[in-house]
Amino acid sequence: MAFRSHHIIGPHGEPPAQKPWFRLGTGPPLACFDAAKDIGIPTPNIHFPRTPFAKPLPPVPRDGAPRPLLLFYAGWNYDTRMKLVQQLGEDPDPQVFVRRAVPAEEYPARMMSARFCPVCGGFSQWTPRLIEALYYECVPIILSDAMLPAFSDLLDWSTFSARLPSSQIHRLKPFARKLDHTRLLQGVRRARDALFYRLGAYGGNDLLPLLLHSIARKVTGTIAHSKHRPTASTAPQQAQPIII
Repeated sequence: MAFRSHHIIGPHGEPPAQKPWFRLGTGPPLACFDAAKDIGIPTPNIHFPRTPFAKPLPPVPRDGAPRPLLLFYAGWNYDTRMKLVQQLGEDPDPQVFVRRAVPAEEYPARMMSARFCPVCGGFSQWTPRLIEALYYECVPIILSDAMLPAFSDLLDWSTFSARLPSSQIHRLKPFARKLDHTRLLQGVRRARDALFYRLGAYGGNDLLPLLLHSIARKVTGTIAHSKHRPTASTAPQQAQPIII
């Protein structure tokens, strides 16, 4: 029953020094994520065809399909998003497409035409943008010092994403140009299945193995931690990330 005190949240957590994640409403002033016992899970993407009435996702072109855009982003509403649009929204560079919004039917095509997609987060940890970028094979650039992506203690996110502090948005273009897109795209394609939900029967190509492994590690570690006073030898140890 020890696992009843755990949360499974998504798609990312925050380190202990981070302020509580509630930005709107009247949520309690409590930090939501404890990396010692909690699990960040990928967002069940709102664009996924979860019902018989949802449109199927467009296929993602492979085999060297051109991606003429260096950067694509569309969003607004809060600090980092607004700064990104304010700094790059009027950029004359034809390889940069940053806007407050685009029509919904245009959004997937824009992601599939870009090599890199900035990810800023949202009003809470629940934002589909990171998983959207991975699905459309647009390498994510995480604009955050604090975001802990899903399964970050198991997956080496540096092999299929990049990170830039939000205070360095003015460096985003030169930063993106120096990244090894070919290597990171290969990493995205290897990691993709491990971060997606498959509806219906399990086929061996989704996040279920990582989720069950994470639950087992967290429960076992917490039970051992509660039975013994933590010392250098008994405290739960962080696993080395899996290099994808």
